[in-house]
Amino acid sequence: MTKLRIGCVPFLNAKPLIYGLDEVVLLSPVALASKLHSGDLDVALVPTAEVLEHPEYYVINGPAIVSEGAVGSVLLFFRGDLDSLRTVYLDPVSKTSNALIQILLRGCLGLSSVKFIALHEKLPSEIGPNEAILVIGDRALQEAVTLHGTEILDLGLAWTRWTGKPFVYAVWAGKDREKMCNVKDILLRAKRGGLENMNEICEAQKVCSVDEAKSYLTNRIRYHLDSKAIEGFLSFQQVGIEWGLFPRMNPPQFL
Repeated sequence: MTKLRIGCVPFLNAKPLIYGLDEVVLLSPVALASKLHSGDLDVALVPTAEVLEHPEYYVINGPAIVSEGAVGSVLLFFRGDLDSLRTVYLDPVSKTSNALIQILLRGCLGLSSVKFIALHEKLPSEIGPNEAILVIGDRALQEAVTLHGTEILDLGLAWTRWTGKPFVYAVWAGKDREKMCNVKDILLRAKRGGLENMNEICEAQKVCSVDEAKSYLTNRIRYHLDSKAIEGFLSFQQVGIEWGLFPRMNPPQFL
């Protein structure tokens, strides 16, 4: 059997999903999505929004990155009153988080006049009144502390409070059904190994302290795409379609 080309994000929250796997390509969410779409990868842990834009993808019904409540690494830092926001700077590496903040601000809070701008450079140390910055992944755990004097909106918590459902950030997806079926057991074993060796993962990482990593990976992140998470996934699709963020298509194809 031809060796499968597997891609994953380099973030701390994905480490338990690739435990023990060799030669995994580590790229940003946007870069992974591009490689998967071009056929340079067979399967990748891609942002949920990517799957909702490509009906040809199959999704493994199992390992995923999910939160129910606060996630701790998808954060909006803002100054002033949230209801008075005028400009939001988006993190360029994740379509899912960018879509989620637009849905929450427009749909949940009714802020239809907010301007969204992609941020490509290092986080500034200050933001102005009525401005906000979306930060995800390890940067949210590390660099965001430099944003002094800001308030924080945790998008995972905001979504669950609004909908009562979990939020799915990333899933294993690919175009070839046979290859996806072949890799499913490999990825399930990797996840089991990661969860069983969480202490080792936390001690080896350099993103934050060991205790902070353990709390983040065990209390904030869930790693299974169960029926409740899929409900949240489909709710995200539906509201995204309503706001014109995703094309109208059938639900994703789950394996």
